[in-house]
Amino acid sequence: MEMMMLDNVFRGDRLKALRNKRDLLQQDIADELGITKATLSRFETGARQPDANMLVRLANHFNCSVDYLLGRIDDPDMTLEEYISKRSEEEDIIGLHFSNDELKNLSKEKIDSIIDFVNYQIELEKRKR
Repeated sequence: MEMMMLDNVFRGDRLKALRNKRDLLQQDIADELGITKATLSRFETGARQPDANMLVRLANHFNCSVDYLLGRIDDPDMTLEEYISKRSEEEDIIGLHFSNDELKNLSKEKIDSIIDFVNYQIELEKRKR
């Protein structure tokens, strides 16, 4: 069985920034999540990756998206779907649709690359006329 490599991994630095922004102690968060302070510290330093359940619990606790904690988007209040929609509006792209299954493993940078490629192709066609 082939193992799929993920481009996006948990960003402990973002977890730490969210905690610090709220002036919270590691122990307080650990107690609320039912984990040890050491485990939370390892998440923040990247020495340990949270499992999917803990990732969702962290996102819920900090009221941010899982996509933000995975480094897929830069705004903690925005989902990847909202980012794609925003980029489409900014670039005035209509009719370029992908299913959630097709997009769920793409990073923000790859989505930007797709949009840039489509714009490049459109520009090439305009030059031919």
